[in-house]
Amino acid sequence: MGNVLNLPNGSPNDLNIPLVVKEKKQESQDCISIVFERPRGLHYEAGNWMDIRFISEELAIGKTFSFASSPTEPDIMIAYKKGVSKFKKALNSVKSGDTLYITQYGSNGFLLNKNYSSVFIAGGIGITPFRSMIKEAVDTNSKIPIMLVYLNHTQDFPFKQELDDWQRKYQYLKIHYIVSGTEGRLTKDKLIHVIPDIMDYKSYIAGSPGMVINMEEMLGRLNVRSEDIKIDSFDGY
Repeated sequence: MGNVLNLPNGSPNDLNIPLVVKEKKQESQDCISIVFERPRGLHYEAGNWMDIRFISEELAIGKTFSFASSPTEPDIMIAYKKGVSKFKKALNSVKSGDTLYITQYGSNGFLLNKNYSSVFIAGGIGITPFRSMIKEAVDTNSKIPIMLVYLNHTQDFPFKQELDDWQRKYQYLKIHYIVSGTEGRLTKDKLIHVIPDIMDYKSYIAGSPGMVINMEEMLGRLNVRSEDIKIDSFDGY
């Protein structure tokens, strides 16, 4: 059932919405996902973010995560790369039944335009908003053509098994995995080889700030219009 969500004047700002942990999963060697009960009345779009915090005063300042879950799913999920910060150590220690809080949630404009074919370029943990968008497309059979270019340092791609399952079920999804540790970085020539007509797509980039900047500049050199590019940077903490 989840918690009842009462939004003050309909605004998602400065909230303290209880978020109860259901389970924690190892998605890859260095990536963990946490599934929460979905608070009743919490509505969001694929590509949205939320700030979550712990109850302790030491960790009371919220950190931002993309919704890795789709709005079509009954629960909500985040995923993160392992780290040594106090916040990530606390996340590593959560267990079923623990409560965190949503302090804010919303959109930075990183939303799928459902009227056009799309290219998703994901770097590592940058896959999270794309998992949400792809799952929604699969669940609603939206027939939106999606090309996912997924970069990871090793072959241990987070969410790979379910992405491969969705590719089999949803004929409009095509995935290209690139192991940068052995294949090298994604170059302009490699990208054109994978998607020769990339100028005809809406492009979405999510990953580390450096990766996002490099990919955005690369798309510019391929004559992709700036208005057809949306970006989402994932700072470490």
